[in-house]
Amino acid sequence: MNAEFDDEPENSYINVFALAFSPTGLEVAVGDVEGRVCVYDTQTKARLRWTIFEDDKVSALAYSRNGQELAIGVDGYLSLWDQNLEAPARYLEYSCVGRVYCIAYSPCERWIAFAPTEEDTVHLCKRELTWSDAAIVEGSRDTIRAIAWNPVVPLVFVAGSADRSVRVWRISEGLGDTGAVSVDMVWGSNIGVLGAFGMVLEGIVGLDAVSRKLLVQCGAIDDTLVSELNAQGEDFGDELSVRVDE
Repeated sequence: MNAEFDDEPENSYINVFALAFSPTGLEVAVGDVEGRVCVYDTQTKARLRWTIFEDDKVSALAYSRNGQELAIGVDGYLSLWDQNLEAPARYLEYSCVGRVYCIAYSPCERWIAFAPTEEDTVHLCKRELTWSDAAIVEGSRDTIRAIAWNPVVPLVFVAGSADRSVRVWRISEGLGDTGAVSVDMVWGSNIGVLGAFGMVLEGIVGLDAVSRKLLVQCGAIDDTLVSELNAQGEDFGDELSVRVDE
């Protein structure tokens, strides 16, 4: 779909930084470096409504799952708007360093995760806390470039970083009071190891003797199982389950 800003000043070239479809697919929101957010009808291509952030670049957009809210990330803060792009009492701001790089609503709509460009962190905001920060998740060594929530497992999201790592995070139900955010898995091209927590890996095949000893040493598998398999001259096949608890 090609669209243009109607009645805009001459020579107003649009450098689009952010796009988001509404949950119904009937609307698409477009944000640009001039600070404009426009919502278009995907069938007629008509511009339905728009707003502008003076002296700010719109860097990220995300609709809530019910389509009633649009989260807009600009330089230094995240704001929540109703679907009409008005500025009601629910218009909220969060100060952060750098522009907002990515935003994601949780499937249950109780959480928003967003990442600023200069902080190497993920901010978690909770609806029950009037969208205030419930936690700032640290652990990456560079900017978070992408965030996605697990659509099936509650309170689990994944964050991809410019440090070439991917981390799967799990939120405790009590976050904001006594709960916490813990990492379930980390992998990447420069971290050297694959770490996993509270999981069982099935069907491990082709481990050499050194790898087997290391698994025994860290308590991931029982040494009697290794002895039995070695005695039978068998490799670690489909019957092997590896515990990873710490």
